[in-house]
Amino acid sequence: MVLFRYFKNLETLFLHTPEHVPIQNGKPSASPKMLGWAPWLMWFLGAILYGYQFILRVSPSVMVSDLMRDFSVDAQSLGILSAFYYYAYSTFQLPLGIILDKYGPRKVLTAACFFIATGAYVFSIADSLYLAQFGRFLIGTGAAGVFLGTLKIVALWFPHHMFAILSSFTVMMGTIGAMNGGAPLTLLVEDIGWRPSIRILSTFGVVLGILIWTIVRNRKKPIDTYDESDPKQEGMLSGLKKILSCKQIWIIAGYGGCTYVVLSSFSDLWCIPYLQVAYNIDRTLASAITSSIYVGLALGGPVFAFISEKYQTRRVPMYISAFCVLISLSLVLYVKIPIYMLFALLFIIGFFVGGKILCFPAACEINSPSISGTTVGFVNMLCMLSGVLFQPLLGILISSHFDGTLKDGIPSYTASDYVYGLTVVPICLVIAVILGFFMKETYPRGPHPESIIDPEL
Repeated sequence: MVLFRYFKNLETLFLHTPEHVPIQNGKPSASPKMLGWAPWLMWFLGAILYGYQFILRVSPSVMVSDLMRDFSVDAQSLGILSAFYYYAYSTFQLPLGIILDKYGPRKVLTAACFFIATGAYVFSIADSLYLAQFGRFLIGTGAAGVFLGTLKIVALWFPHHMFAILSSFTVMMGTIGAMNGGAPLTLLVEDIGWRPSIRILSTFGVVLGILIWTIVRNRKKPIDTYDESDPKQEGMLSGLKKILSCKQIWIIAGYGGCTYVVLSSFSDLWCIPYLQVAYNIDRTLASAITSSIYVGLALGGPVFAFISEKYQTRRVPMYISAFCVLISLSLVLYVKIPIYMLFALLFIIGFFVGGKILCFPAACEINSPSISGTTVGFVNMLCMLSGVLFQPLLGILISSHFDGTLKDGIPSYTASDYVYGLTVVPICLVIAVILGFFMKETYPRGPHPESIIDPEL
């Protein structure tokens, strides 16, 4: 009870932020020194949660043979099982964005954490494919609010010019989780089995949920705005209507979805088994190589955010990002690369995928800060639809190219089977490059973000 009262008064104990800080001449008058420790702690907990859900999200990639054996499924069914995470994630993005704008991040992040932990436990005890799918769906339901909630903390508690930087560091925490969901989780799974490993992760989620409820606090207004008046408050439906009617939002979200296929459908599920077959290596080495993508992503996000802020542009780094990922991934799929070079190439892929993080500040800069949760939710929904659509699609294409050979009762796919299915990913990147031509610059230059782009454009 004493601890609860202590954290209930966290804002008065730690924070030295003014109630409202205007932005003048495009620069906020608040300095990071004025923030105190509380906003950083709240953001850090949200970022930790993002990393935690990422471990569970990519976990099927290190358990492909185990899951195929335990649930008696092929690549197509496994793709559908893994995609249940994305079914829930993409479905709840937009509703949770609206809920965040109305109720704030504290309740959403806490509930998200307990949903994820519950889903992980259900998945770990599943004795049927349907129960496993339900567990993945619960994990995706909770995970849907994590990135949105963390960015809502950033939007409310930090100056505007820190949004892109902290968004990229949030993604960095997610990639650290993804790396732990690679080789480290592989070792744990091989040591104690996949079911006990997932149960351990479930227990961690319960503890993290308690911490988030205790520490995270809401805020009625962003700490800074673009003019001297209070930020304009949008109604839920009017804000959503404004987002859906903006062509640039659709272009930005489409770019994000096409770029994100590299993570949601390549590295999250099919990269490890592809590398095992194509290069005749074991699961541990394939997991370590795949983790290079997340190492690159962890570094690339902050670098692209820094470049974007330094040169005051969102569009140019986003275009370069998609183009370089297209070239690098094509080399991995269509050219026989020495194994030691795979580490470098997959690192490069992850590094340039980091430019995708600029989708979120670019989209938010078009609309009022009061609907930032809904804006991020809409963009992230289209990004996550890539997992919904392409994880099963790649599984279907891989299976359709399969000659029916079984090994120990498990389908034995060839490298050409995987390449046939994975060719969808470079096609999506070509679309992302094309969309880059139609993007408008959104970096704030005027007195108010709503003046940057006419929604009708």
